[in-house]
Amino acid sequence: GVATMSAAPAALASAPAPYLSTGGGGGDNTTTTTTSSASDASRLIPSEVPRVFLSSGFSAAPYVSSILAQVESSSSTSSSTSPATITHSITDSISLLDVSLKKEIESNHNKLMENVKHLSTVDDGLLAAKLRVDALQSSARRIRQELAEPYLVITQKTAQLRTLCSAGEVLRHTVDALKTVQKLRTAMASGSTLDLNKAARAYQEASTALNSYDLSGVDVAQVLHAELERANATIK
Repeated sequence: GVATMSAAPAALASAPAPYLSTGGGGGDNTTTTTTSSASDASRLIPSEVPRVFLSSGFSAAPYVSSILAQVESSSSTSSSTSPATITHSITDSISLLDVSLKKEIESNHNKLMENVKHLSTVDDGLLAAKLRVDALQSSARRIRQELAEPYLVITQKTAQLRTLCSAGEVLRHTVDALKTVQKLRTAMASGSTLDLNKAARAYQEASTALNSYDLSGVDVAQVLHAELERANATIK
């Protein structure tokens, strides 16, 4: 195979532009890519294999067309430039690559197996972590359910306490207003001996008590307001 490769035509051992697929762009980008790819892969490729096949932009159809064009235009019909020779050379290159890859796999077998074991360990760790996360999520759902009912009860009781406090405040201020208005009534009931100063003080106290808190909507408060207006007119 090596002897046959050494007899391959120069067209097979080089990489002219027609062998590469440029995607319609300029040649510079393809050349850069070819150089980089060849450098990365050169360790695995036998020296007998033409580097044209290392290009990431290599395209078989343009390569074959170029080879056939060179053979057709060649003035020589020697076996070294015939399609059969070129085909045989390519076949030998494939065989060389196959042998090289097998050797590479054999030489790195232990490392590959270590990597497989490492991946298996990582998978086991990920599975264990997933199980722990699932357990935490399950615990969170259970705790959330356990707390949901007490939280609802607390929310309802808090709302009830708020309304009770509000009702208590309205009731307390209403009772205070009733007490002060009762004092005003007593002062106003003196008849011809009405003490205007005492009645005025009682009126001021009742007015303050009745207007110190919002008692709108309380029917008794409306009655007390009307009574205060009548008392005010009498005192004046």
